[in-house]
Amino acid sequence: MNPLLVPTYDRDSVVTDLKDAWHNFVMVAESIDDSKFTAMTSCPSWNVHDVVAHIIGIEKMLLGEATPEADIDGFEHIRNSIGAINERWIVHLRSLDAVDIVTALSETLLRREHAIEKMDEQDFEKVGWSPIGDVSYSRFMSIRVFDIWIHEQDIREAVGQNGGLDTKAAHRAYLEATTNMGYVVAKKAALDNGAVVGFHIIDAPSFSVAVADGRGVLADPQQDESCSLEMSMSTYMRLIAGRGEPKFNDDVAFAGDLDQASRVLSNLAFTI
Repeated sequence: MNPLLVPTYDRDSVVTDLKDAWHNFVMVAESIDDSKFTAMTSCPSWNVHDVVAHIIGIEKMLLGEATPEADIDGFEHIRNSIGAINERWIVHLRSLDAVDIVTALSETLLRREHAIEKMDEQDFEKVGWSPIGDVSYSRFMSIRVFDIWIHEQDIREAVGQNGGLDTKAAHRAYLEATTNMGYVVAKKAALDNGAVVGFHIIDAPSFSVAVADGRGVLADPQQDESCSLEMSMSTYMRLIAGRGEPKFNDDVAFAGDLDQASRVLSNLAFTI
């Protein structure tokens, strides 16, 4: 596999990208007019304030703080236990105004920076819980970069502030997403052995997924692709995160086998 398609998980590179994700998220939150914190995002039932509260809540948990008690009965968008935890933090922090929620964000992320600086390579190699199962702390923090960057994009979209596509955090988020495309093509879309799907991403490294023995393997773009999808990095990341409707339009083009391409496109989303 092309090493450019795989994230690096050594402590220093993950910490560098995690700090970049934190700093960019704070920068965007600080730049928003107070009145726009009620703008709705692509996350079901969440406005900008809620997304900021979600990031605060996760980082507070990683600092060892207990999930607060909060009434979340009747919240139809909650689908699992992780969703319930997220919502309790959001409800708990909802009383904070725009200035105070941004202050809480900055203070929480500064504490996280201090805490993570004290952790060494061995700490990052330890295996434990993460949203995708038991993985190293390093991999978990790489997934955090993905989550924070995606939510930065949610806020940017909600307030009409495009950007943040060429940062260290954006690059790691893209690679984290791409590592799942073998699963998407071979398992979710269930393409047959021999299928080769090209992902022609306009402003990021393109790649293909070949299905063999029921598994999808990432590789460089190939000449014998049975179908391909072409889109921008922004569109790709929105679709894999379940934002927007997966359909062929001016933003998403295909070539080759229409049935295969349609099955892949409709199954791109894999996040919780």
